[in-house]
Amino acid sequence: MSVQELLDFFKMIRKNKKNKIFRREFRSKKDFAWQKSKRNPFVKKSKLSLLQKLEYLFLSLALFIMAAIFLYHPYFQISDISVDGIKRIDKLEFREAVKGAMDYKRYFILPAKAYVMTDTTELKNLLKSKYALSDINVEKKFPHYLKITVEEQLSTIIYDNGDRYSYLGKDGTIVEVLRETGEDEWIIKTKIVTSTNENGEIISEEVEESRTHIPPVHAIINEIGDYPIIYDKRHKKGEVNDVMLSEQSTMGILSWFNNIKKIDSLPRGYFLLENELGDSKYITENGWFLKINIADNSKEKLNKLLILLDDQINLDRISYVDLRFDGRIYWK
Repeated sequence: MSVQELLDFFKMIRKNKKNKIFRREFRSKKDFAWQKSKRNPFVKKSKLSLLQKLEYLFLSLALFIMAAIFLYHPYFQISDISVDGIKRIDKLEFREAVKGAMDYKRYFILPAKAYVMTDTTELKNLLKSKYALSDINVEKKFPHYLKITVEEQLSTIIYDNGDRYSYLGKDGTIVEVLRETGEDEWIIKTKIVTSTNENGEIISEEVEESRTHIPPVHAIINEIGDYPIIYDKRHKKGEVNDVMLSEQSTMGILSWFNNIKKIDSLPRGYFLLENELGDSKYITENGWFLKINIADNSKEKLNKLLILLDDQINLDRISYVDLRFDGRIYWK
């Protein structure tokens, strides 16, 4: 090996050593720089100044006062209530019911009648459960207005359970309670009962033997309206929105009523419902009656009756006409 080649070899070795040292130092510096930064324990935390504390205090106080005003000041509580769509229901009574529904505290301290606390959905459901309404819309307007629009259920039948009269809707539910039955609407049959007291004396006493309820048809029509009257001998009890008749029974009674009204020779009367099967009587104001089933085709049955009225039946001399059987009519 020549001297020059030997010198070149040592230069190469020195160069390689320098490169290794550089890479090692660079790597160690790089690793140190990548370490996660730490908080300086000598840096002091910043504190709110007195002015900032006062600003937060006044802001909180202002928000509290505003909330109190919106909740408790009378100007921001529901006081102006308008009701549209009412026909039969008493408007004053309805308004009082609305006020009563909001006259309580939410969470023991918050007035429910405050504008921000008035729950229109809750109010709508409460009124619908109390009154016979097919639709109701409740809308509140700032700052204290409440607008209520209602649609009452249509009444179609005057229902008599022996205790009181009510309107029924087409679905057979009570729409409105009208009035109690009067004592003059009952035929009372009495008898004399005799007994002996402790002294051996005979005592006579008049006692009630039976009571028969007869709805005064013309008086009811004049007082309440020209609707079919049905006296239910089952004496079912019920309140508003309770189901008293099936919808099928209701529609059957309406069909019979409307077709009877078209026959001039048939006097006005009322329906006497005897059982769940629909067996009924149409009792006329002249005393005689039709035996019917309210589920039957009223038009077809009455057309056959008309033929007999022209030829064979004298209504002044009969007790009843039985229309319950297909193809046959019986009378007495």
